[in-house]
Parts: sequence; C-alpha cells; structure tokens
Amino acid sequence: RSSDLAWSRATRTNLLGANLHFPQYGFTGSGIYSRGRVLADFMDFSPNETKVLVARIPVNPDDDIESSTVSRNDDYSDTYSHPMYGNYPQKVYKAFSGNTGRVNVCYEAFCCSAEYSGRSSTGELYALGAYSGLDPSKPEEYEIEVCTVSKCKNESLSSCGEQVYEARTPFASLAVNGTFSPSTFIYPIFMAGNRQLVDPVNLETKQETGYLAYTGRQSIPILTATLYGRKFTEN
Repeated sequence: RSSDLAWSRATRTNLLGANLHFPQYGFTGSGIYSRGRVLADFMDFSPNETKVLVARIPVNPDDDIESSTVSRNDDYSDTYSHPMYGNYPQKVYKAFSGNTGRVNVCYEAFCCSAEYSGRSSTGELYALGAYSGLDPSKPEEYEIEVCTVSKCKNESLSSCGEQVYEARTPFASLAVNGTFSPSTFIYPIFMAGNRQLVDPVNLETKQETGYLAYTGRQSIPILTATLYGRKFTEN
C-alpha cells in the first residue's frame, strides 16, 4: 500500500493496486489512489480475507510539490551496518537521540539527514538509514538510493531495517532529505503507526531534490518515512 501510494504521488496519477496479498513480503492490502491521496484502501494479514473497493477518481489528477536541503556528515560513530540480502553491501543506520534533534548518516558518498521534534519517550528506538547501490530485494538488480527513518524492531540498533508493523511513538514533526543524484527518480513513502497511510495534505515533498516532511498539526506515531530513489539511467 505505501509503495503504491508513493508511486501515485511521485507520478501524479491515479493508481489501482489489487490482488497482491503476500504478508511474508510486506504486501498486505489493496487500494485506489490519486496523486498520493488514498481514495479507498484495505489491509489485512490473514490469507483469506477479501474486500471490494469502490471510489470516484478524478479524470485529470494533478499535484503540486515543494522543497529543502541536506548536510554532509562523515561521522560514522554510533552507526550500525545492517546486513541486507546475499552478498550485497550494507545499509548504514544511526539512532535518534532525545526528543528533538538532527541525525546525519552517509553510505559512502551518498548522505541522508533527518530533523525531528516532539518525539515522546516510549522506549521505542528510531534510526535514520542510508543506502546506495543495487537493490538486493529485486531480481532485476537495479540501482537505488534510499534515505529511511524507521522504527526498529526492538531497542537494539541491529534490529533496524527488520519488518515492523506497529509504532506508538508520536512525533510533532519529522523531515527527511538526501543527496540524491540529479537523474534519480524519487518515491516518497510515509506510514503512520499500525501501517496507516497519511493524507498528503499533512505531507510536504520535493521530488526533484529528495525531501519529505510531516507537517500535520497533531502529533502522530510514525512507522516509517522513506525516500526511495530509482537510478533509471544506471539500469
């Protein structure tokens, strides 16, 4: 669902995502989306549950996009390299500290930054991850650049990057950006606690440079905020 919503927003189009239910791979629902807005969706982890979705969609979807910057920081202290699949390189994570702050992390020359405020103390661990290289989860082996803020599975930094389905830590604000290549096409992905999709009116994005921020008036628990970039010119 989050990937479908991100594709709809990035391409500013209508999208129907249906009949993809593989919980073991993170595919747990279907939806009807328009330029990043959820018109109808359904999520379920059981193997047999089904539901028909109906929605009115605009004939000519359109969208507007916005902006920001990132800083370079080569300090790899307090970072953890999370093994990905097979013999691929590793994604680097750096943990959040405190209720308000800024985190920077680099994977070789590619860097990501996150700013956050109003994070409640719940004992849950959050971290910023960076990766640039071949996508290890796809057999096509295409080039990607990724900045991701994720809730870790437990209080160990080594658990960051593992599949997580729930979060209870509210944030007042969160912004993520990265030093993406000019030719990289970026898909912004944002998911609140319990895998809830967020209305795009509460999000600010800048697809050209790589920027994603939660700008809603109310604090919400955040599961992940990700900028997933495809380097189409490298494939």
